[in-house]
Amino acid sequence: MENEEEFENFMEVEVEGIFIKHDFDHIILHEDEVEKYTNRNLTYSTMKQTLFVEYQYDIQVLLYFLHAHFPSVKTQMGQDEIEATLIESGEKNAPKKGPKYDVKIIIDKTHANDGIILKYYYSAQKLKVEWITSPQNDMLADSVCLMILQIG
Repeated sequence: MENEEEFENFMEVEVEGIFIKHDFDHIILHEDEVEKYTNRNLTYSTMKQTLFVEYQYDIQVLLYFLHAHFPSVKTQMGQDEIEATLIESGEKNAPKKGPKYDVKIIIDKTHANDGIILKYYYSAQKLKVEWITSPQNDMLADSVCLMILQIG
């Protein structure tokens, strides 16, 4: 009971940052300030991961499941059917610019490094899964890949 009374006047505060301990100094920094306050001796980096998953089914089936399980799913069309047909047939006048994917799906992209991107390649019957490594994005990519594999 005495311990509860001692903590009664304190309030809980959430602090977000990177905790750095050097000798007897302790500091919490925002990730953008790490290089500045550590004399450029400590840096951080990000890593982009890419995974190809075979997908031989209609893309609408995948979109149905993604919309059912994730709150934020955005879809963009890549090349149109005429361009895709000309490119696949090796037509000399086929346009070479633009995206090579047929459908691009963006899941839970709220910040620059959040979320994952799926690119569907119809002719190869493959999905390309791309994400910036973080615990949240890794878990999201794992669940999406498991969903893709379970559709069959």
